[in-house]
Amino acid sequence: MPKGEYLPNFKAFRDDKIITGRGAGAVYDFAYEIVKYLYDNEKAENLLKSILF
Repeated sequence: MPKGEYLPNFKAFRDDKIITGRGAGAVYDFAYEIVKYLYDNEKAENLLKSILF
């Protein structure tokens, strides 16, 4: 059985083509990782700046 790794300091994490999040509370971090992967870091930063928390 493959063994996973627990990363408690990350709400969302990308490993190559796999992006995962810790749950509904990590939606902003998860969206950031997806946009950063599909476009670039600048677009992801702009996305976070445009979201009202």
